[in-house]
Amino acid sequence: GDAWTKHKAAAQQIASILHDVLGYRYAEHTKRCSTILTLQRNRDNSELSVRPFESCKKRWCPVCAWRKSLKQWALLVDRLPALIEQHGPVRWLLLTLTVRNCTISDLKGTVDAMQRGFRALTNSKTKLGQQWPAQAWLKALEVTFPREGEAHPHFHCLLAVRPSYFKKGYVSQAEWVARWRKAMKLDYDPIVDVRRVKALGGISSDPLMEALGGLREVAKYVTKPADLQNNPDGLRGLLALKHTRFVDGGGWLRGVLRDDQADEQLELPDVEDVATFWWRAVEMQYRRKC
Repeated sequence: GDAWTKHKAAAQQIASILHDVLGYRYAEHTKRCSTILTLQRNRDNSELSVRPFESCKKRWCPVCAWRKSLKQWALLVDRLPALIEQHGPVRWLLLTLTVRNCTISDLKGTVDAMQRGFRALTNSKTKLGQQWPAQAWLKALEVTFPREGEAHPHFHCLLAVRPSYFKKGYVSQAEWVARWRKAMKLDYDPIVDVRRVKALGGISSDPLMEALGGLREVAKYVTKPADLQNNPDGLRGLLALKHTRFVDGGGWLRGVLRDDQADEQLELPDVEDVATFWWRAVEMQYRRKC
């Protein structure tokens, strides 16, 4: 499909940068990743699925990063109802925390400082953390590159709060700014945005649909290697963050994205091969072979 083609083309386009930054073997693994796709049909329900040959599972492979994001979304959709049932009732907020732009060479140091600042904001052992209103949260790091040589790292956070938050314990935008400034030890007021989540499908009274609406917002901002295929300097800056976790959770959402082995013990469906597609690097397209 178009999505496979888009991400495989991105992998081909960034191969030289992966080679320069992460080495020959890394780049070769991503080049070989998903060069053959098999379209399969489930014999029980006739559902179609695609199985790639030689999935490299490298973090900076655009194909594998895309497939991992789909898997994480499926995990969240599957696990959230039980978590909300157990810990609810809750309401959801979207919180965006920013700092001033930095040079691409300073990106790693800036992101490390932001991670420390966020821990200060949420750690119950700190004075700031004791005022943290969320019971659970997901935090996604996005990095944009607004001008040549500059990076703009920021966090998009989905917070689960008690319904009573809006009457008791409410944190104003100005207070969020003051807390983030203090956590980051800044000498200026950073830009912070906080708002209620728009529920998926407009069903605002349903905490699950609210959560999914917020998750969709957070997920669309997560920086993906395919988004930077035409920005070599930006991609090099991103690759410097190779040990940074781009999405993580806290509170009762800690570990929600972990793909437990227990989940893999499911019985495999009975499938039949329908068609095989090979990647044509010259055409930047998949072509059917049989």
